[in-house]
Amino acid sequence: MNESLKVRCSALVAAACLLCVSESLANPLSGEMKVEFQTHYQHGERLYLARRYSEAISRFQRALSIQPDSNVIYNIAQCHKKLEHYREAKEYFEWFLRSPSDISEEERHRITVTIAELDENIRREDEVKVIVVNAEQPRRPAWRIGLGIASIAAGVSLAGLGGAYLSINGQAVLMDGKEDFTRVYDTKALATGLIVPGAVVFLGGVILLALPGDKPKPIIHTQRISDVSLRLGSVGTGTGLSVHGTW
Repeated sequence: MNESLKVRCSALVAAACLLCVSESLANPLSGEMKVEFQTHYQHGERLYLARRYSEAISRFQRALSIQPDSNVIYNIAQCHKKLEHYREAKEYFEWFLRSPSDISEEERHRITVTIAELDENIRREDEVKVIVVNAEQPRRPAWRIGLGIASIAAGVSLAGLGGAYLSINGQAVLMDGKEDFTRVYDTKALATGLIVPGAVVFLGGVILLALPGDKPKPIIHTQRISDVSLRLGSVGTGTGLSVHGTW
């Protein structure tokens, strides 16, 4: 049995009618159903030859829903194998071996070997795990850091200047180095006009620096789990699993 689409020695019309004898006697197909079966079977065959395996599976399954047929079961198995659907391919090959058919012992042996290969592929798939490692801490953009620092400095300067003006509010005015107690400084409004904006700018700078940075793209590796060891230890600023192995 070759790896191409399985077509028996009979013509396509006869192939559509290759049913299990016992099943045919119990549930014979009408002429209309035979034509429908043949249509789906031939369409699936053309799709297979065009390497449109997913579409071919759909057509073969529609044929199989009309009547169980060993050729259709085998063809579905081959399509799944081409698509690397190892579990599905194995199931259909095993179903084919359980179905009444006229395959030779040599063909049966070849399919048994194929099933063993599929088992190995399934085992390898199960061993492969995806390990996601965030190796870097979130980074704040440089512009945000610079703007935050500048905002804090500007806020401190404004608030400091406002505090200075507030400190002389109500004091006597100096005239020629002497205090004129008939006149006092009224700097409260000016001081408030400096302190409030300064506090707002300062707070804005603090918020800019405190905001978390952009999340880095995760570093994703795939490796067979049997080649990797996991140990509990420090990761970044906390505790987590460290990965040891050869990538």
